[in-house]
Amino acid sequence: MIPDSFYYILISIMIVSILLAWLKSGTLFNPVSFFILWWGSFIFISSINLVGIRTPRIDTFWILLTALALYSIGSVTFLKNSSSGHRINSVLLTAQVTGEKSVLLKVFLYAQIVTTVILLVFLRKSIGMLSSLDAGTYRFLVYSDAGVFEGHKLLLNYYIRPSVFTSMFITLSGVYFSYVNKRHLALAVLNIFIYSAVILGRSSVILLIMCSVIGVVYIYDRGLIRIKKRYAALVLIPFIFIISMSVFRRSQYLANKSGMEIVTRYFIWYLTAPFTAFDYFLNTYREGADYNFTYIRSVLGGIEEFFDPLIKKFYPDFSQVNNSSYSIIAEFRDFGGPATHHNSHYTMLFTFYKDAGIIGVALFSYFFGAFTSSIYNSFRENPKLFNFIILILLTYLGIMGTTRWELMFAWPWTIIILSFFVTKKFIFEKKPKI
Repeated sequence: MIPDSFYYILISIMIVSILLAWLKSGTLFNPVSFFILWWGSFIFISSINLVGIRTPRIDTFWILLTALALYSIGSVTFLKNSSSGHRINSVLLTAQVTGEKSVLLKVFLYAQIVTTVILLVFLRKSIGMLSSLDAGTYRFLVYSDAGVFEGHKLLLNYYIRPSVFTSMFITLSGVYFSYVNKRHLALAVLNIFIYSAVILGRSSVILLIMCSVIGVVYIYDRGLIRIKKRYAALVLIPFIFIISMSVFRRSQYLANKSGMEIVTRYFIWYLTAPFTAFDYFLNTYREGADYNFTYIRSVLGGIEEFFDPLIKKFYPDFSQVNNSSYSIIAEFRDFGGPATHHNSHYTMLFTFYKDAGIIGVALFSYFFGAFTSSIYNSFRENPKLFNFIILILLTYLGIMGTTRWELMFAWPWTIIILSFFVTKKFIFEKKPKI
């Protein structure tokens, strides 16, 4: 049973953190508010057990509150109040802004078209596979040697996924900044939907929705755009897509439920079961017996994943740190209720804890909050495309940290690297010759 003191402390952390962040930044639209409201809400929902998932133990909830508090302390400490309201005026080099034709901008567009063609080939293959497989089996096989990307893993990891995600971030931010034409964004969004259909997954569309909203809020708060009501209807399209895919994937497990019941129950489970999974890890696995601390390797695991093929050329026996995590999180766990096959999300605190125990949870939460605030300050002081992209990405990673630590995968690192070169070196922020 969860004691009343837990709820008093949770509410106190949320109120104090949001108020301090508001006082320091001068606005409610800051990373602390996003993080605290999201995490605090789902910690509360997890504690009251709405859909029959086994409630985490109180010791696990205290660790969750520790992370919440340390993120807030780190973030609030480094927040600054920027009231100057800088306008974008120093990075105008695109065809839309200057009237000049940019060859590199065209290359960027053509690269998206190539991605679309490749995705359509895999979509055709996936439709053929789904005609003989149920959704659950297909999803299980997606990244296996018998799946839709059979024999094309390098193409997937080093071109398709980086291209789809990076194009989405760059064009989304570029449209907000009026740097690129909306057709670039339309093509990037199309690729997101095709990619999602091919892997039968929702995460890429959820990424699109959340980053769109996060970006709008940040840039609206800076007074850089006006929100047009008619564009709000466009958000319904990805929502309908996610709902349809969720019903399609879960209907075989909840056959007697309506579509809306499936979506409601499934998403509550999806966003609260990771707390139970983290609780299971804490109470089942022991450091030194079942695993060893990895000392920042897990937090930065996506870098190893990115360079894994190259490293193995020189060190064939190399095993990336993620393999030791997969051995823990890949097993199916029975949490009661509809959450009987929760196998991939143990919250970002699992990764922090695996690196250095409770000290890792405290330190990494603090530094993550501090770094996010530093990027937020940079954007407010001098809004540019690259710091805007990184701010959206970090805010998203913090919010979705209730499910897992995405930087243990390669895709966020590819977004950071490619966005840096595309925005700062090649196209958007390249300084004109004098």
